[in-house]
Amino acid sequence: MRWLIFLFFCLILCAGCSLPLAQKSEEVLTPDTEQSSLFNIRLERWGVQQFSGLLALRNRPAGLSYVLLDATGMKLLEGEIYSGDDRANLPSGGVLKESSLAGFFAQSLENIFLSEPSTKPCGWSWLLQLCSEEEKDHVWRKTARLWPFTLWQVVVREMEGGNAKVIQYSQPWLGTGIFLENIRQN
Repeated sequence: MRWLIFLFFCLILCAGCSLPLAQKSEEVLTPDTEQSSLFNIRLERWGVQQFSGLLALRNRPAGLSYVLLDATGMKLLEGEIYSGDDRANLPSGGVLKESSLAGFFAQSLENIFLSEPSTKPCGWSWLLQLCSEEEKDHVWRKTARLWPFTLWQVVVREMEGGNAKVIQYSQPWLGTGIFLENIRQN
């Protein structure tokens, strides 16, 4: 019975907590410095590809705007994302704007590009931890944990010569993954 009370107390503490976020910074995990980026995107669930298409991103002073296109060029989602403002992160256009994918996708893009820990390399808020650190060989890792469980993780790899960037976002407990590979135009 004591364990049940303890677990209930932990659940209440976690429900009222949020990640220790800092304001948007212009660091490695934001799109390229030329203000806009184009990515090949692939969405997977439990290792099975569910979608592939294109993602266009543009830096904004307060956040990021995006357009998700399918392989035929049809606009599926369009919107703007502002760090820490969930009400403003709902898509404004596209044929899937009313679907459950819309909210998940907007939250995922915020986690990938806008979420930064309040202190480097890791910020804490009760049992929640957000870390962003550089590993060797041009690899960055950003991880959100509900100690000891990983809520989501972002891995950014810069390819040889810095000509391409590959971003992998995953939520292990849901089995979801988003893979982004930027397209360089010469």
